[in-house]
Amino acid sequence: MPEPSQELRLARRQLATIAEFTLLDDFHWQAALDSWSLRFALRCQVPANEFVSTVTNWYAVIAHSYPWGKIKIYPDKVDGITHTFPHQDYNRPSEKYPWREGDICVQTSLIKWGRTDLTEEPYGAAERLHWHIQRSVEWVVTAASGQLAPAGDPFELPQLPNQNVIKLAFNEDGGGFEQWSQGPSKSGFCRIKNMPSNAAIYFVDAFELEKDREIASNWGSLLSQKETQKCDAIWVKLGGIPVMAPWQLPETWQELFSTDACRVGDLKNVLVNLYLKSKKRNLQFLLLGFSIPETNGALHTRMQWLSIRLKTLPRLKSFIHAESQIKQGLAIQFANGKKIDWVLSENWNKEQVTARGVLSDDLVNGNILLIGAGAIGSQFAELLIRLGCKNILIVDDDVVNIGNMSRHTLTLSSIQRFKAEALATHLNEVFPFVNASFERRSLASLLKVKPEIFGEFQIVIDATGSDGVIHLVSERLYNKQQLFVSLSSGIQARRLFGYVCKQKAVNIAADFRNRITPWLKKERAENANLKLPREGIGCWHPVFPARIDDINMLLCTFLKRFEVKHSQNELSELIVVEKNYNENGVFTGIRLIEG
Repeated sequence: MPEPSQELRLARRQLATIAEFTLLDDFHWQAALDSWSLRFALRCQVPANEFVSTVTNWYAVIAHSYPWGKIKIYPDKVDGITHTFPHQDYNRPSEKYPWREGDICVQTSLIKWGRTDLTEEPYGAAERLHWHIQRSVEWVVTAASGQLAPAGDPFELPQLPNQNVIKLAFNEDGGGFEQWSQGPSKSGFCRIKNMPSNAAIYFVDAFELEKDREIASNWGSLLSQKETQKCDAIWVKLGGIPVMAPWQLPETWQELFSTDACRVGDLKNVLVNLYLKSKKRNLQFLLLGFSIPETNGALHTRMQWLSIRLKTLPRLKSFIHAESQIKQGLAIQFANGKKIDWVLSENWNKEQVTARGVLSDDLVNGNILLIGAGAIGSQFAELLIRLGCKNILIVDDDVVNIGNMSRHTLTLSSIQRFKAEALATHLNEVFPFVNASFERRSLASLLKVKPEIFGEFQIVIDATGSDGVIHLVSERLYNKQQLFVSLSSGIQARRLFGYVCKQKAVNIAADFRNRITPWLKKERAENANLKLPREGIGCWHPVFPARIDDINMLLCTFLKRFEVKHSQNELSELIVVEKNYNENGVFTGIRLIEG
């Protein structure tokens, strides 16, 4: 067994300066956690209440790599707090260790970034553990006074009591909240579907309301497939969150029915009545809904749903006694001590799942026509989709081959599939709101059957590198002010050429040719002696030399500049993104040339 390091001993000595701290037991090695545990008590001046006493016992679990690694603070099983509070994991007793599992959150929100310079937490050996214990004192005092969720802080849902591999998604925003606020419905049924590519994921297709009305979820292409397997759920709209004080979800049905939110509407009887009306429905879930704010104390802005997996009732032996059989089955399911099978539910609304960063609204909401699903087209399309764009039609008549794997976003499972179809399928699987469609033909072929197709799109992107495509686009966008983008790579991806035009009465083909010709001459001169690599055996298959990291870097740089430029009403410009090298041939950075 290892010995505590000098850094740990130093950290322990510093704790004596905390007036509320008393050491109860020295370092113990927890081999399974690769960590040390330290047992201590905190004596805090707190108002008398049923949840927190003046003296509480705790464990600090400290990574062996201290002062680095994790530090967790758990309530002791003996004289520790037994309830769950905001900013705390579900506080059940651990089955393996002498503490409970309710790790308290003492870090600032910026700790989520994993960067030590973005949080006030110190990382010196003498200071770090001391900081955590001092913050634990502040947490206890704040918890006892009921101030762990002050007005203005982001609203936080209680943690689930159990871990379930199944997940259920719903789609709620401000518009949906208005519908829920206006309707009189308090309960009913809803259609649930299973995600085609992941059997553990379910999602709400639509909530059924009174008088044959419904609230549809409006998912993207992947989740809207008709052949998706379906089941049913009961939904009940509650007046609040079904928690036990201070902030703990019930573990049993009896606890659930006794919460204020469920007792007011008599949830148990509501469920019994809905089961009696369910007829031949395949009921697998219960959804409990309530409204929530963005921040504590603010107005409520959207619906939130908690989900429970329901047990299948025994099959009816006789319709004559159906009611009594259903009630008997539910009595067994809801019996005292019966555990609730909570299922993790998440809001997959676009605003929620793209909170990490999106493009500007006009780019995100525009309909995009992408011509060319090769290396540049696939990389750029994925950037756009992951940055919030949702409606895209991909046009390409080529198929995926093994050589594409070095620069494409697709994988081996797409080989011999049409690039447009495979890429659309891939993009639809990125976000639940994406509507990516495809045409397995060339642009020329498409225009023969749909000559007015450009009119359906605000943004047209050519990623083919073909002069013929530029001419076809030029003929149809003349005297129109749609946004056109042409993307092509120089040899060895030394440069990316991004032509952008949003201007009426411009001959796009001629303007593009005038701007790019000097650069093409420069490319030819620089690569006069270049021997193109071959794909396979023989002389008939030269391939274009360009690495995926170069293409990605150049596209990302172009996109940053393009986002600024695209909103201009009159725009006709060639943006060249160029890699720079020093005299020793070492890459030194990126240069933008515009004009």
